[in-house]
Amino acid sequence: MASHGAKMSACIPKPNNVLADDFYVLDVFRQCGGARCAHNLVPYEFCRRQALSLVKQLLLSSGGDDDMGTLLALMQKEPHENIQIKIAILRVSSLQPTLVFDTAH
Repeated sequence: MASHGAKMSACIPKPNNVLADDFYVLDVFRQCGGARCAHNLVPYEFCRRQALSLVKQLLLSSGGDDDMGTLLALMQKEPHENIQIKIAILRVSSLQPTLVFDTAH
């Protein structure tokens, strides 16, 4: 039987499928509240990796300044004992782009 965490993380789409198509999809994702949902999932360890993958793509796009501010605020409000979330956020915010948006199609 699959764990609750596995079920929840299966519901989060892979960033390559959601955001890599074009910038229009990324804008729609933001307008529909997808960015807020991704940020709200970061504190949950069972889906943090997927949520941070989505947030990373948002950071690399136009309007990523707001997402960086949200991540930094989230990191600041976490208690000192929860060092793992702070490390995960810092890793994502310091990574170089790994996904290139194809705007030629």
